[in-house]
Amino acid sequence: MRIKHFFLNLNNERISMQHYHYNNLKSDKLVSIMIPTYNQENYIEATILSALEQTYQNIEIIISDDCSTDRTGEIAQKYCSDKVKYYRNDSNKGRVANYRLTLYERVLGDYVVNLDGDDVFVDKNFIIDAINLFKVFNEEPVCLIASRQRNDAIKTKHNIETEYLRISGIDYVTNIQDKYIFSHLTTIYDRKLAKNLNFYSKNIISSDMESILRLALTGDVIVTQRVAGQWNRTKNNASRNAELLESLENHIWIDSVYEELKKLISIKEYTNWKSRVEIKWCLPIVYQHVILGRFRIQSIYKIFQEGHLLLMFRCVYLLLKDKIQSFINKKNV
Repeated sequence: MRIKHFFLNLNNERISMQHYHYNNLKSDKLVSIMIPTYNQENYIEATILSALEQTYQNIEIIISDDCSTDRTGEIAQKYCSDKVKYYRNDSNKGRVANYRLTLYERVLGDYVVNLDGDDVFVDKNFIIDAINLFKVFNEEPVCLIASRQRNDAIKTKHNIETEYLRISGIDYVTNIQDKYIFSHLTTIYDRKLAKNLNFYSKNIISSDMESILRLALTGDVIVTQRVAGQWNRTKNNASRNAELLESLENHIWIDSVYEELKKLISIKEYTNWKSRVEIKWCLPIVYQHVILGRFRIQSIYKIFQEGHLLLMFRCVYLLLKDKIQSFINKKNV
């Protein structure tokens, strides 16, 4: 079976991949599918099955159970084989620490993709097509980022005119919320580079994005419109359950990426990037915690106690600034 996709490289050259085949790929690079999980008994089986259905043969599936108290471990262990390994942490590490433990101590692949225990792949050829795309270039891109969908059928795609596109990491990061999307479960990245960059070192909601954006800035990235995975909105999603303090602390990812961008682009470019991202980041916080009434008295105490008061004021300031600018723009039209 042959791949029939085309994409454009940095020189806008149309490249055919018809000469690559799905068979005889045993000698290709090893890809590790990380499945960190905690109390996901209703989802873990579908997650594992979607990983096993990948047509790429040289994979390992590493399940890292963060001390689940339900039947997650029991279900996962039914699939143990030479290809599927199950690990149970000796204590509950937390979401980000479980990511890091799995990446640094359990997976062996040349490339890694993270599939949380309540998400699924929806494209059986996601990994094999990614590996074949990496082969096209003499200097391999540092990662490939595909599009995704949610379990409510909403699709989040890159805004590109071709199915595949190789771009610079700077282009990807500076246009992350305008033209390109971020999706942890549909990103295949270089394991050694990730480890050297201290991946998953910040215990924040967006630790995955912070890590992958820093990685992207070290080289080129392939983006694709193909929907490769499904992010399931569940009651246990970290981003949905975040308290106000956690949401404020998540600002760290912007500061971290900003420090790397400063080394690569002009002052005007990186300051504009930070302002745009901060506005888009702060609006959901104000909406969830103020408009929806999720703001709690104990959060005020923690904000004072842990020195986040100025950051809270900054969120409000950015919100007001955005609204005033929108009002001025409408008035001038």
